[in-house]
Amino acid sequence: MYFDRFIALGNNTREINDMVLKFDVSITVPEYVYLTKAEIMAKGRQEYNEFSECVKAYETDPISALERYGPNAKKYYSAKNTTICCKDLDMEKYYQLYIHDYCFCDKIDSEGSVLSCCNPDAKWDSCSCEAKGNLRDIYAEAERRRRIYVPDKDRITWDIVVNHNRNKLTDEEYIEVLANNPSRAHLLARYETVEKYITSRSRAFAYSWAIVTPDGIWHEREKDRFYAHVSERMISFMRWEEEYCDKILKAYPENTQYCLFEYHN
Repeated sequence: MYFDRFIALGNNTREINDMVLKFDVSITVPEYVYLTKAEIMAKGRQEYNEFSECVKAYETDPISALERYGPNAKKYYSAKNTTICCKDLDMEKYYQLYIHDYCFCDKIDSEGSVLSCCNPDAKWDSCSCEAKGNLRDIYAEAERRRRIYVPDKDRITWDIVVNHNRNKLTDEEYIEVLANNPSRAHLLARYETVEKYITSRSRAFAYSWAIVTPDGIWHEREKDRFYAHVSERMISFMRWEEEYCDKILKAYPENTQYCLFEYHN
């Protein structure tokens, strides 16, 4: 659970407020199957595979593992003998623990499925409008950020990660950079050259971590996998920032109104 911000777009404040209500967690619906036992076990197998992949990578080449998985690689390796996912692949045991930890208030049917009456579209349990305006205001702020953008840090990051130029960094400093940035493979796949990387980063701006468009659809940054690679997480951050104005908002007129909500998820 955490606090974050989203914007909702519409013709007027009343329309926006009505649209946002559909994401209220307090809305109840007729009872439905939230998760089947098979889905919970599949989740457990995925966690097991991702955890084991990370541990094996660290055993084989710690520096490469840190580059791909970030600081968690060492943490997962240290926990390899204490974490259920790594100790065994007993999915019945995993299922029972999952029900105990996450579904203790839910109803379980005879087949082991989790039943719920909660709003399947829920995104918040409390939210309040913190600011209002139109898309011109957001574009103006994005343009201001672009004017003051200094590419030096991003050029250095590219040089270290892609060109493996350590720039007199100590081993500890070098690992820190690799562990907290997208991998060389991810950067080259998305940007190809340092020039394209700098151009994209100069236009990166996100006013919020979610957008509700006038058609009532909730857009947000890609969800992390359970044991997500830091590289994948960083690339998803970058993609969201780079597409926020230039792709998602550009589909609507500049005079479209917005409300900025702070919400508790």
